[in-house]
Amino acid sequence: MDRLPFHPAINPFPVFTVLLASGCLFMALVRPATERHEWIHRAWLLLLTGLAILPFVLLTGRSWSLSIGFWPRSLPWPTPQAASGLLRAHVVGATLSSLLILLSTLAFWSYRRARVTLGLLFVLVLSTAFLTAYTAHLGGRMAFGEFGTESDS
Repeated sequence: MDRLPFHPAINPFPVFTVLLASGCLFMALVRPATERHEWIHRAWLLLLTGLAILPFVLLTGRSWSLSIGFWPRSLPWPTPQAASGLLRAHVVGATLSSLLILLSTLAFWSYRRARVTLGLLFVLVLSTAFLTAYTAHLGGRMAFGEFGTESDS
């Protein structure tokens, strides 16, 4: 491959925005109440940024896996054998991460209406960040050709 595919070029954005959003919520929990609103607002903007770019990440990921033959066009999910099973785990992780990012965004609305506590919101966004980071890790293992090695056995 002589040029970088678009998917690995843009997928760090939702990963980092969700990680930073959880960091901002942590700061909101530990900082004085007078600063809390600013940190929550930063987290909200970061999460919205990640949510906005997410459709492009999902579409470019699918098109990239189709172009290199990892995912047959006729199937809605990759085969269990694709990339030694990493592709299916990556797609499942990406699907769950996407749903959690959307759920986290909705939880912000609930927080603003005092229906969700800040602690619960933080736990949800932190869980989203961990799953998103793990999904990115699986993608990195595929992109750098680490699947199918003896260390995976």
